[in-house]
Amino acid sequence: MANNHINEVTFVTVLWVCLTISSFFVFIRLSLQYHLNRSLSATDILVLAAWLLYLSNAILWSAIYKQMFPMMALGESTLDISDIPGNIAWVEKRYLRGQLAGYLISFLALWLIKLSFVFFFRKLGNRYRAQRILWWAALVFVIACYGGVMGVLDYSCLMSSLKDSIAVCQNAHAIWYERVSLKVATAMDIISDAAIILLSGNVMWRVQINLSRKLALIGISLLTAFIIIIALVRLLLSVSGTGILNPAWLAMWNAIEICVAIMVACLASFWTFYTKSKRSRSDGCECDRFSPNRRYACLERPILLVERSVAGVKSHPSAVSVGSKSSTRDICPTR
Repeated sequence: MANNHINEVTFVTVLWVCLTISSFFVFIRLSLQYHLNRSLSATDILVLAAWLLYLSNAILWSAIYKQMFPMMALGESTLDISDIPGNIAWVEKRYLRGQLAGYLISFLALWLIKLSFVFFFRKLGNRYRAQRILWWAALVFVIACYGGVMGVLDYSCLMSSLKDSIAVCQNAHAIWYERVSLKVATAMDIISDAAIILLSGNVMWRVQINLSRKLALIGISLLTAFIIIIALVRLLLSVSGTGILNPAWLAMWNAIEICVAIMVACLASFWTFYTKSKRSRSDGCECDRFSPNRRYACLERPILLVERSVAGVKSHPSAVSVGSKSSTRDICPTR
C-alpha cells in the first residue's frame, strides 16, 4: 500500500472537524442571505445541497471505518489471523459498497460547489452575447468533467465479492488502473476549476467596473485556485510509494477538499452580501412601506456591469458607478 498511513482516530477527527468548519460557513451564508433577501438563490441551494451530501459522506465513512481499517490491514498482510472476523465476507462487501458510495457522494458534493460558482458568475456580464456563450460552454464543460470522473471509477472492484476482490482489486492491472483513475479524476477536477477561473476572468476583461469590485472578483478567482492546490496536494501525497492506494487517505483528502470548496463558495458570497448591505445604506431606498419582496428587490443586484466604450463613445461616469443613484432608481419603487 502507498506510503501514507492514518489511524482511525485521526481519520474520524479530520472528517468531523472539516464538517464542523464548513457548517459554520454555510450557516453564516444562509443567515445573511435570508436577512437580506428573505429567499435562497440558486447558488445557495447548490451549496446547501453540497453540504447535505458532505454531511452524508461524513456519516457514511464514520459508519464503515470499523470495517475499512481491518480490510486495509488484511490487504497489507499485517492483520493477525486471530483478528480476522468470522463474517469476513459481509465485512468486505459492506466496506467496498460503502467506499463506492463515499466516492459517489463526495464527487457529487464537490461538483455542486463548482456549479454554484458557475451560476454565481451567470449574473455578471450576462448582457454580453460572448459572455453568455462562454457561460453555457463552461456549464457544459464542468458537467462533462463530472461525467469523466464518474466514468473512471473502478466499479468492477468496488462491486466485487470477497472471492473476486483479490483477483480484480489487488492484481498489477488493478493497482495501475487505480492510480491512473485518480490522476484522471484530479485532472478533471483541476481543468473544471480552470474553466470557472476563465469565466470570471472574461467578466473582468470585458466589462468596466470600479477597482474595488474588480479586486473582489480577482480575490474570488484566487480562492478558486486554492481548491486546485488542495487537489494537487491530494494527488501527490496519495500516489507516493507503491502498491494499492490508501482509501482512508483518499477519503480524508476528499473531505478536506470539499470543506475548502464550501468555505471558498461562502467567502465569495460574503462579498455580494457586503455590496448589497452597503448599497442599501448609501442609497436610502424608502422601501419600508412596501411588502418584503418589493423592499428586498432594491438589493437584488450585487454589481452593475456596463459596456466599455464603443466606437469611441465612452459611457457616462455615473453609469459605471456600482452604487449610482440612477441604477438604484430603476429598481427601487417610487412614491
